[in-house]
Amino acid sequence: LHSVKVPVAKMEEWSSSYKTWRHFVYNSYHNRMMEMLDSIDNIAFNNMDERLEKYLQDKMEILNSKHIYST
Repeated sequence: LHSVKVPVAKMEEWSSSYKTWRHFVYNSYHNRMMEMLDSIDNIAFNNMDERLEKYLQDKMEILNSKHIYST
């Protein structure tokens, strides 16, 4: 995970000057908001066993493996 720190003044300047920057920022906010809403939905409406199953399936997909090693 990488991050870039941009001064607020530059954010405002670039947002008004560069359409691609504005779209990048809006898309980033949108993606993070959707992740947050998905997490809240998951916690509010799924049982612990369903959340654990989804977590393990996601982890297997990320690792591209059918095995998960744990200690």
